[in-house]
Amino acid sequence: MKKRVWFLFLLMLMLGGQLIFFSCARRAMPVGIVFENYFEFAREGQFVEALCETLNAHQAEFVFSAFKTASETQAAPDIKLTFLGGWETPAAQDESPYTVLVSRAWFVPRKDALENRSDTTRASCIEDNTEDVIALSLLEPPFTALRVDWLAADSPGYPLVRSVRGTFAALEKSLRAPWFFGKRRAQKRLDAIHAAAELFIAFAQEAHNPLVEQPPKIAWLASGGDVMLGRGALEILLKEGARGIFGETAALLEAADFAVINLEGVISARGEKIPKSYNFSFAPAAASALKKAGIDAVLHANNHVFDYGMDAFKDSVAFLQHEGIGVLGAGGNIAEAAAAFVPPGGAFRAYGIASFPREKNGWDGANAAADETKAGMLHAKKSGRKNSKKIFRPPRLPWCFFTAAKNGLRAPTRERARFTASSSKAARILSSAHTPMLCKALSGTTARRFFGRWATM
Repeated sequence: MKKRVWFLFLLMLMLGGQLIFFSCARRAMPVGIVFENYFEFAREGQFVEALCETLNAHQAEFVFSAFKTASETQAAPDIKLTFLGGWETPAAQDESPYTVLVSRAWFVPRKDALENRSDTTRASCIEDNTEDVIALSLLEPPFTALRVDWLAADSPGYPLVRSVRGTFAALEKSLRAPWFFGKRRAQKRLDAIHAAAELFIAFAQEAHNPLVEQPPKIAWLASGGDVMLGRGALEILLKEGARGIFGETAALLEAADFAVINLEGVISARGEKIPKSYNFSFAPAAASALKKAGIDAVLHANNHVFDYGMDAFKDSVAFLQHEGIGVLGAGGNIAEAAAAFVPPGGAFRAYGIASFPREKNGWDGANAAADETKAGMLHAKKSGRKNSKKIFRPPRLPWCFFTAAKNGLRAPTRERARFTASSSKAARILSSAHTPMLCKALSGTTARRFFGRWATM
């Protein structure tokens, strides 16, 4: 009888142990992650901590816990996470199965826009430390980025890309098991830890990580100065193409994502000359020729857009818009003249405005300013100044084009210089003027916001 009792007792004990074992086996396995160098890579560590919380909410197989140091946890951690950061090289792409990209950022050597150089070397940026290298996301005018070994930041193989990767490794002491589990049990735990690491890495690769920047998409902008297609220039453009009149500059205009010029004259076969010193008009074929030359927009707020009257001005706007060329600073009314031209993709907006004085012959461009019901240009002397205060509010104004001087002046009038300088300062991003003389007159701190000088063509 006693033997049966003992036998039943032992059987119940064994069954109870198995039930406890299976119950424990069904519970989520706790996995402790300890950082080897958390404080050196705090941003990356914070992302991993947040990822642990998110991962725990989306799966029930493991419960992840992250610890800055091993002293934060009483239990032995299972995984050590080591961050390794540096400039990317082809060798850096050869990752182990237990490595995940945690952060990546593009850097550029910056220089003042007035410095006469466009390129530097990787050695100057990294080994010699002679360049001012900053994150691309922090680059703002009046500074521009230098190419590195003739590579721009959006070029394949660009050398100034810094990344931080995290490598997972199972800690040996976490695999030590009591003698009754044996080596087989320890191997199962090791396999489980590896499975946990693989799950974490897969989730990290799919999750949105704001620390991992995507390759930049840079919009390349080109601006030309005064373009007058009279006196045989249009015939050369139609016969020989852009290189016939623009020379080597043609390749820059064609390659740019957005190219703009100051069109000195109107595209129209109508109208009569108004009393002026110079009058310019071009045949309707000029619009398509400019489009083929890579011109995306023209500044039509200058002292020649009304050389042949209102009808010719309206024709010019219509011909340009028909070819898909943006018209800056001019339109059928003040709203159209003040409106932005947004190129495909919407990377930025372009505006145009005029602010030039009365000419000696008596012609005053302010009289050609648009209003609520009248076609014309956006002119600062009239309602253009009021409208410019509305559009000169970042981030709406990435690029503004000015005409603010007249022929024969070595410097703009004080009023025009003050207006252009204040507008440029308000623009904050990019501004261009149609004459090198104007930029030179504004060579102080404010003028440094002028991204580049226009060349007269």
